[in-house]
Amino acid sequence: MKADQNGDMAGPRRPLRDRFGRGLVAVLALALVVSSALALPALGSPASSKATAETDRQPVVPQTDTAAYLAIDSERVETSQVVTVGLDPAGASAVTTARLRGEFETSRLRERFTAAATEDARRLVIENTTARLDAAIADLEARQQAALDAYNAGAIPATAFVRELVAIDTKASKLGETVDQLYTYDSAVGTPVPEREIARLKSRLIPLQGPVRDRLATHVADGNPRRVHLTTAADGLVLSTIIDGEFSTRYLREALVGSAFDDRFADKPISITEDFVPRLEELYPWVFGSDRRSNTALTNEPYYVQAGVYGMAVSHPQGSADANDLVVYYDADTDAIFREIQRKDVAAVPTESVTTAEDGYRLVVETTHADGPLGIRVENTTTGDAVESTVYLDGDPLGITNRATHWTVTPRRPFSVTVTTPTGNLTTTVGTDG
Repeated sequence: MKADQNGDMAGPRRPLRDRFGRGLVAVLALALVVSSALALPALGSPASSKATAETDRQPVVPQTDTAAYLAIDSERVETSQVVTVGLDPAGASAVTTARLRGEFETSRLRERFTAAATEDARRLVIENTTARLDAAIADLEARQQAALDAYNAGAIPATAFVRELVAIDTKASKLGETVDQLYTYDSAVGTPVPEREIARLKSRLIPLQGPVRDRLATHVADGNPRRVHLTTAADGLVLSTIIDGEFSTRYLREALVGSAFDDRFADKPISITEDFVPRLEELYPWVFGSDRRSNTALTNEPYYVQAGVYGMAVSHPQGSADANDLVVYYDADTDAIFREIQRKDVAAVPTESVTTAEDGYRLVVETTHADGPLGIRVENTTTGDAVESTVYLDGDPLGITNRATHWTVTPRRPFSVTVTTPTGNLTTTVGTDG
């Protein structure tokens, strides 16, 4: 698909299936180089009119001197809690099974396409594989929604929900490799399946994957525990965690807000220069409204520009030295961001301090927003030196400060922080941030 001389681009079109039609995408570089984008089916099944109405309250929350963030509206949150993910033999087995099943699809496609004796036979392989992938992706979509519904209803614990998310993520990633191979073969035999249909297959995998889920797939096998903050709604979820590195500590977050995505895909062409870029500057002024960013394309073929959903990947000074510090996906019909990934270096993120002091020691809690970074340290009030302390969050042990700031994820509700000092315990209570 091509942009015209005015930078206009076709808007959303009908999905491959009406039932699972939310998977459309487009990604482009800010310099008007169209790359690729990724669409996200809404995780719930709200009526389109309801979804559009709910986006009157834009789900991107503004921030001062840092990147805004995509959030589930507080009135729609159904669960919010911290989950510790560690060694999980059942989870590790599920990941292995999912990976092998996904790899099998790619192997089967290659073998059947190579063995086909005629072009007609090869075209039939393409058509049959497309149908199989459509069904396989639909199965993953249904599994994810069923798991979300069960978790929100209290029918399964958070650990079981996360286990299912991780297994779905793994298989979706492997099916993405099959879709890429399908596109290559399809192009070689005259595209018996239109490129837009293959692009839609690939786009439907996007809401089934995420960088936090990728991390958890490793932890269920290696046993290293990881604390993850999990927030859910009927059609959305947020996962966030802290990653300790050798030279820096990073914050990683993925968010999906289904109500910001219109599953009817009404055609609505937009101008990149007059509509899309100004919208990003409006929603993320600290990132897009200045020259502090650099933009990166998120693309490989097939290109998803037919979808009418536009995406951008950006690096910025508070990021993690990664080209994808902020990744956003925008629906032209709802005029809203519905999918977002954030990566930040916690040392660069602005915070507000909550302090309490007693008997020569000071507890400092560096706060941000709910499910954002949270820093905790203890200082000697006379020297200002950091003191080694054991940290508790709402009574749960987090670890030891090691004479530095201990970073974790901020709970949504009011919470208490307690630390041990040579003269006793220090406790402070932090209220919500709205």
